[in-house]
Amino acid sequence: PPVMTMPALALHDRVPEVEGAFRWATILIIASLGHPFLYLYSQSRIRKDWPRQIAMVPIMIAMGMGIALNNVRAILEALLGVRSDFNRTPKYDLKTRSDGWKNKKYRVPSTWIAALEIGLGLYTGVATTYSVLSAQYLVTPFLFLYSAGFLYVGITSLWHARFRELPRPAAGLPVPAPRT
Repeated sequence: PPVMTMPALALHDRVPEVEGAFRWATILIIASLGHPFLYLYSQSRIRKDWPRQIAMVPIMIAMGMGIALNNVRAILEALLGVRSDFNRTPKYDLKTRSDGWKNKKYRVPSTWIAALEIGLGLYTGVATTYSVLSAQYLVTPFLFLYSAGFLYVGITSLWHARFRELPRPAAGLPVPAPRT
């Protein structure tokens, strides 16, 4: 988890005896690259322009990291039996293939999660800087992706909550009142 990043980097920097544990952790981090390779392989099987998709892999990873808090919240709510609305997917009242979404507005209610995402983005940004300054470069790309993902998702959530209008109801569904 990104919260433990700074303590782990500082420990690695100041206690040389933990070097072996960090080598194993590095192997586990490298093993997490299976999903991006699976994505690239699937794109190579279905798209002729799949090499262009390589540029999307870091963005896909960052977005996956950026929505981690929303996923954790959803899992905890489900486990605790808390009923809640899913407000992350825009509903634009699209009924036919010719319907467009560009001129339709969308707004999610603001939540404390967005502020926490921005906080984690800043925290992992500091950890990214520390990893560079302490020459712990192997973790730097992962920290950068965490920071970029959390900041993008958090700032976008606040932007949508502040500057966008409420969505139009989709095919007879009521528009939920915004939560504050």
